[in-house]
Amino acid sequence: MSKENFMYRYVLLCVCLMMAPWVWSNDAASTQAARTLKQRLDSVRTLTARFTEVVFDERGNEIERRQGEMMIKKPGKFRWVVRAPYTQYVVADGQYLWQYDPDLEQATVRNQREAMSGTAAEILAGNTATLTRDFTISSHRDEEATVYVLHARADTGFERIELYFRNDTLSKMVLFDPLGQKTFIELTSVVMNEPVADSLFFLSLPEGTEIVDSRDGRQAS
Repeated sequence: MSKENFMYRYVLLCVCLMMAPWVWSNDAASTQAARTLKQRLDSVRTLTARFTEVVFDERGNEIERRQGEMMIKKPGKFRWVVRAPYTQYVVADGQYLWQYDPDLEQATVRNQREAMSGTAAEILAGNTATLTRDFTISSHRDEEATVYVLHARADTGFERIELYFRNDTLSKMVLFDPLGQKTFIELTSVVMNEPVADSLFFLSLPEGTEIVDSRDGRQAS
């Protein structure tokens, strides 16, 4: 899986799920799982955490592992930084989305909504009915956490997504794709609803960085 696919398939959808001001259809609102998940996610205004992301193939073999940190500030701002095995920044300020690869000395900037497609874009745009259109939601308890399972009804790129809450704090996300791959994102050092400066959602690029500017249909660098 390429770094580009990683960014769009996992980062954006996971962040959007946590950032969305969820609104439910009548059918979804009738389920306790949907109501409690809405309450948990709506209560999060800011979130910072470290993450470990591990991808397994259909045979259960580990094929990729990444570590880094993330920040979310509603509405519309997030920062996802991979620190190992390479460095990559994905930063959104509510209007523009930046991807910066220090090893390539290159940054790409896009309109934030246009940079996303499908479910992720609609959620971030505020069309949270997309969630109940594209997923059915159930919940259960395991030994350590409350688990919310989002089963895909439509072609979202995933068969299902699992969100784990331990002591009311999001601790893990697991994504299952149609090819049998599983992606585990473990969150540690989670801090919610503490002040987060807006300046953290802007990138300061080193001199000489090539910038590929795709905002408003532009293709300049």
